[in-house]
Amino acid sequence: MGKAFDIELIFTSIPQLLSYLHITIWILIASLVIGSTLGLFIALPRIYKVPVLSQIAAVYISFMRGTPILIQLFLVFYGIPALLQLIHIDVSRMAPLVFVIITYSLSTAASFSEMMRGAINSVDKGQTEAAYSIGMTGKQTFTRIVLPQALVVAFPNFGNLVIGSLKDTSLAFTIGVMDMMGRGDTIIAATAHAVEVYIALAIIYYFVAIILEKFFVESEQKLQKHYQPVHVYNALTKCGVNMIIYVPFIFTAFVEILMALPLTLLITIFPLLVGLLIGIAVAAVRINSVKIITPIANVYVSFFRGTPAILHIMVIYLGFPLFINKLSSYYGWGFNANSIPIVVFVLIALSFTAGAYMSEIIRSGLLAVEKGQIEAAYAIGMNRFQSMKRIVFPQAFALSLPNLCNIFIGFLHTSSIAFIVSQKELNGAANIVASNNLKFLEAYIAAALIYWMLTMLIEGITALLERKLTVYNRGGVV
Repeated sequence: MGKAFDIELIFTSIPQLLSYLHITIWILIASLVIGSTLGLFIALPRIYKVPVLSQIAAVYISFMRGTPILIQLFLVFYGIPALLQLIHIDVSRMAPLVFVIITYSLSTAASFSEMMRGAINSVDKGQTEAAYSIGMTGKQTFTRIVLPQALVVAFPNFGNLVIGSLKDTSLAFTIGVMDMMGRGDTIIAATAHAVEVYIALAIIYYFVAIILEKFFVESEQKLQKHYQPVHVYNALTKCGVNMIIYVPFIFTAFVEILMALPLTLLITIFPLLVGLLIGIAVAAVRINSVKIITPIANVYVSFFRGTPAILHIMVIYLGFPLFINKLSSYYGWGFNANSIPIVVFVLIALSFTAGAYMSEIIRSGLLAVEKGQIEAAYAIGMNRFQSMKRIVFPQAFALSLPNLCNIFIGFLHTSSIAFIVSQKELNGAANIVASNNLKFLEAYIAAALIYWMLTMLIEGITALLERKLTVYNRGGVV
């Protein structure tokens, strides 16, 4: 990895990586189709409040949305063979790709079910009653009246789900799937040039994300133009690992893994605080349309939101030391970047990532506050600083709180990929505990429980804050 940066390798790597794009797309499409179908069936018991099933669905959704996709991937990879072994079914020769599709389908199902639940509940109940009054059955009403409208309502969020799932596929290589990331690893091994390969991967993911985003934006515009709401009236056993589940070890692993919580919180909170500062600056530039800087800010936000966080970490972890050592050699500083702790590069990378997401949250929150309130503040003698401090910021914060909660949880989950650069956060600790004791499933169950509990704690605190800040959503100066 110590070779000089070779920009030509970026362009020569792209065709080699693109030859594996179909694997990434296949994972994406298969998981979306299976997950969306499953998600719709999971949503129905909660919508119609079916006893027992609705509670089971709620727990399933909470768990899947409360744990990192990487932990879920390991749980499925080690868990399914262990469960099937109990009934004497051997799946040790099953391709890792199958486990990836199962994992992403289950994760998609949880997100899609909540998306559809909200969309279906948004359809006017009067239309259902009208459908019954003209003789439609429950099935006809749902398929002809409710579902078509719900799909249109859910379409924008579905676009976000697709792009998010695309970025999640970048983790499939961790269990041996030869997709673009897997192919990238082989190129790195052959050339000893990691930064260039990860940049090439980031470019590909970015352009695929742009294409998907453009497709969904244009499709949404067409739907809004033509659609009118319907109204009735007008590695496993082959490695010698014993896959029988040993429940007591889950609690042992839980305690050991919990010791890594401080590092996980550092990797989660620090980037969000730095990202908040970056986000405020970027949002201010974009809101005020500052010449020259605004296009740069737009590209920054688009790129970091359109590429997987794992690539941000790898490029900065491998690229910054090369850059710093080059400067040190040129200016004779006598400083070696290899002495910098790896966690610093992780924090830098995720701070840039957080800045892109924070800027959009801040920008949307500020734009959601009615301009008439600022004018009213000026009319009663407030200056710009006072109106922003007393009127705009409190309301913008209250409006942005759900999104801030989501990004906090998102970065808590994102912290789990830091183990790839040898960080002993929760996932890294689980990997060590699992490897030392050859009890992978139990260790990852323990890690999942910790992430799940942290997520529920964050959601609980956010709900409490939302209730206390509701007064600002009624706000106004007059």
